[in-house]
Amino acid sequence: DVIYLLDFAIRFRSGYLDDGILVTDLDKIREQYMNCGTFLYDLIAVLPLCITYGIAMEFYQHSAFLIFPSEEIEASMIKNIVIGKATLRLAKLSKFYAMRNFFEIFGSRTNSPGVMRAFCLIVYLLLSIHWVGFVVNTVTVLRDFIIANTIRL
Repeated sequence: DVIYLLDFAIRFRSGYLDDGILVTDLDKIREQYMNCGTFLYDLIAVLPLCITYGIAMEFYQHSAFLIFPSEEIEASMIKNIVIGKATLRLAKLSKFYAMRNFFEIFGSRTNSPGVMRAFCLIVYLLLSIHWVGFVVNTVTVLRDFIIANTIRL
């Protein structure tokens, strides 16, 4: 999260080219960055959704646990916090555009674009394997949680 915050802060101070002239005025840089499409993606990635969700769930379920103490409520609290935090981390994927831009710029300025394309392919494959693993794990945890908490007649 610190890296996202640093990137967010640096983008407010990074100059840009306007008609071939480098703009270094901080007010113009801020205005241009806030009006471009990447500002919203960066803002979403920086928001502390996981921390906010964890605090809210802890407060809500702790108060429910004090009123109706049971092991089932405690188990559901743990599952809700873990699944909710993991799902809210998906907001960090909004910075995926930055990686694509880096690969495009770096690939156009290298002496061996074939090597860069192979590297990009490997990175994209590793990311997709990671995301598929996350989805499979989340579905499995939800399925087990639903099976464990269904009422059998």
